[in-house]
Amino acid sequence: MLLEDYLRLIRLPNLFTVPSNILVGYFALITPIHTDVVQLLLLATSSILLYASGLVFNDYFDIQTDLKERPYRPLPSGKISKRTAYTIGIASMISANLVAFFAGGPNSCAISGLVSAIVISYNYKLKKTNFGPVAMALARSTNIVLGASPALYLILQNNNLFARIAFIIIFTFGYIFSISLLSRKEVQLDKDQKDSQTILRNSRATVVKSFSIVFFIVACLIILVFLGVFRQDLYVNLALFSAIIITILVIQIKSGYSSSRVRDSIQNLVITIIVFDSIFVSGVAGLDYGLPVLMLVIPAVILSRRLYVT
Repeated sequence: MLLEDYLRLIRLPNLFTVPSNILVGYFALITPIHTDVVQLLLLATSSILLYASGLVFNDYFDIQTDLKERPYRPLPSGKISKRTAYTIGIASMISANLVAFFAGGPNSCAISGLVSAIVISYNYKLKKTNFGPVAMALARSTNIVLGASPALYLILQNNNLFARIAFIIIFTFGYIFSISLLSRKEVQLDKDQKDSQTILRNSRATVVKSFSIVFFIVACLIILVFLGVFRQDLYVNLALFSAIIITILVIQIKSGYSSSRVRDSIQNLVITIIVFDSIFVSGVAGLDYGLPVLMLVIPAVILSRRLYVT
């Protein structure tokens, strides 16, 4: 089915993890009562288009690898041509920057331009280097800044707002970095199945490292609530997030460290980005806004049963 091939190309389930980034950045600086709904929708649209372009370019630049390892995907299977994919990627990226300009003027357009540059750099070259996980995490954390871009001037006037947005960016960077580390391990497992003991040992070490980063972020958030940086409302979302992370970790340990098992963990961690973002929305705007963000999980989970995430 042609439509389904295009939906696979843009990883439709993943796109539901993007608007929550924008909500986090927006409400970190702008109080809900001053929300410009049109502006918020435009920023979310820009972010979705940027992310979609990144996913398309990911497959575009990886087609030679996918011909050997994932021949069933839209590009290597020939169901969608490289030229069509390139056109979709470019059109999405240009549109994203135009929408960002209409949403927040030069500031928002500049931030979307920065995200675009990171996305292209990552897919073209950086993902195959040691800087790959850093670039991926940088793209997502900069997406938070895109959400905050209409009101960035406020951080110059209020140190508390600066601290709040800074911690959110750092923690988002850390969470995405941990997922990227696992993602890289999944690729290595697909390529090398020679020494099972070495693979098991290295995989276990990567899982420990990745989840340690996540649990460190959880501990920091608890402390920051006591320091008054975030509202106590975030504890509800934080408890849910922690339960999900622990469940993913326990299943990973019990099921072993095969490529398919690591892939499942990555898929769950990606979808859990929505829950992660809801923590911050509750922490800056309250539960009335943080809990509804969780609704984005529903379509992401349903669609992930039919369309791949990683």
